[in-house]
Amino acid sequence: MNKKFTLIELLVVVAILGILASLLLPTLGQARKSAKATSCQSSIKQVGSAIAMFQGDNDGVMVYNYSAAAVYQSNWAKGVDSYLGGDASPDTANGGAFWNTASPTLYDCPSTAIDAEKNCFAIDYGIVSTGSNKSFLGYKVSEVNNSSSAILLADTWKEEATALIGRSGMRGDNEAKYNTVTGLTHDGGFKHNKTRTNYAFVDGHSEMIRWLPRSIFMDRYTQDIDRLGALSTDLRTHPDYRP
Repeated sequence: MNKKFTLIELLVVVAILGILASLLLPTLGQARKSAKATSCQSSIKQVGSAIAMFQGDNDGVMVYNYSAAAVYQSNWAKGVDSYLGGDASPDTANGGAFWNTASPTLYDCPSTAIDAEKNCFAIDYGIVSTGSNKSFLGYKVSEVNNSSSAILLADTWKEEATALIGRSGMRGDNEAKYNTVTGLTHDGGFKHNKTRTNYAFVDGHSEMIRWLPRSIFMDRYTQDIDRLGALSTDLRTHPDYRP
């Protein structure tokens, strides 16, 4: 004899399924975020590898700018793009034109949405600067003492301001800027898994690093940048693009 389910029994089954779904959905959401973070880490490593190839063709210099104008102080991606398979020329002056021809890897972090205004000012990975233009722009890799702990690239939140082209936003010159304007945080929110950000190092490896107090982070990862300081605008700029 076929037994029919009563309304109460059906409601119990629905309630159980609802409870299971409520337990599983946060786990699935976290797994999705972790997958995005891992994909981003792979992409930033690819950009770091492209920079290593760039060095081989540029007498060991890690990255250059391609305009001496103050507002274009970090457009290094123009020189690295071809090593990622892109077709953008270092002579590309228009941000939209760069976006249309550059390698997608520069924009390949799935945790950030493509901006409505698609341009080179909004790439997903930026050269680390610790304030007052202190970065590895124009420096040779041989000038870095500890390449395995020296951060070269960091996750960025997309910035549209022209003065922030290609920057990670990493700021270590004071506590407030570190906590609110770094590649780690943006408007109080972290980019990956609540407290972590991806970095590529001078030696070519990449890491996803959990938030650390500023003094610990800077002591561990940016000593070479602070030691070398900022080069002049001319020396940060590719020789073919100096005034």
